[in-house]
Amino acid sequence: MRKPFGLVMVSLAVGAVFLAGCKKDDGSGPTTDPPGVVNESTAMQYSAQTDAFVQNDEVTFADSAVTDANYSTFGKVDSAIVPYRWGRFINPGGITRTETVTVLPGDTLAIVKVDKDINGNFAILAKAQPTDTAFILIQKPFHDHSVRYILFKRITRTGFFMGRWLAVASSLVNGATVPPDNNISIQSATVYYSNGDSLTVTNPDTTFLLYRWLNWFVRTRKDVPVYVPGDRVKLSVTVVSKDASGDLVALRYGVFGRYHKRALLDLVPGSEVDHHDGTFTRTYVTSTNPLRYLYMHYHTGWFNLGIDAVTKSTFTDSSAPYSAAWWGVPYRVN
Repeated sequence: MRKPFGLVMVSLAVGAVFLAGCKKDDGSGPTTDPPGVVNESTAMQYSAQTDAFVQNDEVTFADSAVTDANYSTFGKVDSAIVPYRWGRFINPGGITRTETVTVLPGDTLAIVKVDKDINGNFAILAKAQPTDTAFILIQKPFHDHSVRYILFKRITRTGFFMGRWLAVASSLVNGATVPPDNNISIQSATVYYSNGDSLTVTNPDTTFLLYRWLNWFVRTRKDVPVYVPGDRVKLSVTVVSKDASGDLVALRYGVFGRYHKRALLDLVPGSEVDHHDGTFTRTYVTSTNPLRYLYMHYHTGWFNLGIDAVTKSTFTDSSAPYSAAWWGVPYRVN
């Protein structure tokens, strides 16, 4: 799951050219340093901690109740017929965060690596037989780790510390179960923008999406996807799994509680490849059935499209360990 930092450095060498056209927000940032900010490094750590996309990581992939595989708190969603309900719950105090600041050569760009160790409980309501009316509760502890990189651009070398660097881009969230139970990984994902463009990601650690930009500067770059309420949400995901029985891949988006959606993706017929080494490749897509189209919520702000891939044995075998992989693609709703 973790990628060598050198790969990020290579990406930033190109990113530096893109970011030359970024500019500071006009008066929207803080004008004083908060408690604990005593230098530029702690200022960037604070900014990374309070970054809207970073803060939304946890609420994207956590649940408030044990629910159907498909559920929604801001609109109707088609419910697949499944013999269980499930939810992922983070333990109180179950997240350990570490922010590592690296200023790149030239002292005009810096990167903050945000690591999170996440401990919690995966709860499943399952039926022993399909005809049963009662559920049995299965609980599996989990330990996931995620990483995200926030890119900063220097604005000034004087004044208060929080005003010297501006967060201008974020990588995707890259999360998965820690070894030895990491039995599934996401190989690639394609997100389709509302304007007809698309973004294909094979390495979430080195894919940076810009927060602020001049549209005429570099037309080939990718920015954070921007949706308006009611836009159709479409994506394709390819996973590599050690589970011969298959996987469940869900799309999560919105915000915890009032605006939250989790919907299963459909396996593309004929996409499964058995590599005869104990691994399988499968591709999943948002439904092509108009009755199951997914649409963007009406709550504006900064969020993550959560791609959540879990082995089927996590659900169907009480003795099998929890195993998941998840990416978070930052997006905005205007």
